[in-house]
Amino acid sequence: MNRSNPYEDEFVLLRNFNEGDNAAFKAIYDTHYRPMLHFANRYVKDLEQAEDILTECFVILWQKREEFKTFKGLTSFLYTIIRNSCLNHLRKVKTRTNSIDQLSYLHKNNEKLQEVEKIKTDLIQNSLIEGSKLPSEMKKVFQLIYIDGFSLAEAANKLNLSIHTVRVQKANAVRRVRENLTRKGLLNWFI
Repeated sequence: MNRSNPYEDEFVLLRNFNEGDNAAFKAIYDTHYRPMLHFANRYVKDLEQAEDILTECFVILWQKREEFKTFKGLTSFLYTIIRNSCLNHLRKVKTRTNSIDQLSYLHKNNEKLQEVEKIKTDLIQNSLIEGSKLPSEMKKVFQLIYIDGFSLAEAANKLNLSIHTVRVQKANAVRRVRENLTRKGLLNWFI
């Protein structure tokens, strides 16, 4: 016990504290503040946060003052609530950090998805433009398969052509559209 402390007897100090004596609380606070601050700061590594935690813990200690039977029990309780408060704080920080990281990740991926969707839209639009420039028979096959969603057999039936002819026209149409898109620099990054 500190010699400048008017309570040289821990029993008297604890009894007065139990009874709500502010001077006894101040004596306990003065005796424990520095070591408890160091203890809390070892966990949170933030002096301001450690001070906030200590303030809350001393409030709890005051609220439970009538429950302590020994000075050692009081000290153990104080260390325990400080440790638990520090661990709770660290969990909250970790959760907050994880949430921020997840939001950042989602935001970045959303931007990437939007960019991919924009590229897809541009490619489809340019493919349709190039498809409209194809020779007449290729253009009809391209239209039925890629725009109207017909199968090879349905397109062949609709155009009164063999499936083989439609398959060749489709392959030629795709090759020409791809060549034109590549020539314009729209497919260079795929290669």
